[in-house]
Amino acid sequence: MGATSFHIEAEGYTASEAYAHLVDRAKFEHGADYYNGTISTCDRLDFRGINTKVFTKTELKKAKKVMEAEDNGKKRVATCIDCGVVSYTLRLVSRQATHKEPPKYLVKYIVHGSYLNDEEFNTKKEADEYLKKSLLKSGQTYGFVYKKKILVSGTERVTDMKITEKVYKSRPHPKNMKDKILLEKHHYLFYGWAAC
Repeated sequence: MGATSFHIEAEGYTASEAYAHLVDRAKFEHGADYYNGTISTCDRLDFRGINTKVFTKTELKKAKKVMEAEDNGKKRVATCIDCGVVSYTLRLVSRQATHKEPPKYLVKYIVHGSYLNDEEFNTKKEADEYLKKSLLKSGQTYGFVYKKKILVSGTERVTDMKITEKVYKSRPHPKNMKDKILLEKHHYLFYGWAAC
């Protein structure tokens, strides 16, 4: 089989994330054929390290010169060059609500067996009697009763939390990083030879 060169630019928080997105998109657009001539035919990702500089056209030109010097890389290998940071995302987790309505349950006894329809009873005695009669009538050799709590009021949830994100063009310097994480989105150049 032959090979066709590719080079694609993409952004992501990691090279692996950007690569996975490109592979998924290629499979969606061209099918999952192992010889479809896209990045999805590559067997591995060859990542060239992290670039902490801010992304510029100059960084992209440098990456393209490396690609040209390597004659577009190797067959079935997606080589990735990090061309720098395009944005910073400050991800925060915050408490949205604390639920104080205590849960109240009703206890039910459920009869279960192969040919039984999970009948519910208020007492264990009623459930046991029903199971005995059902086993004798149906000819089945096994069944059981289990106890189940059914929520009738209040809530079982105790805390809600939510993620919010703020995107910055330059690196922010928050004073307190508790319950926060700073992510860098990078611009990547992927290149190689796809199977076709």
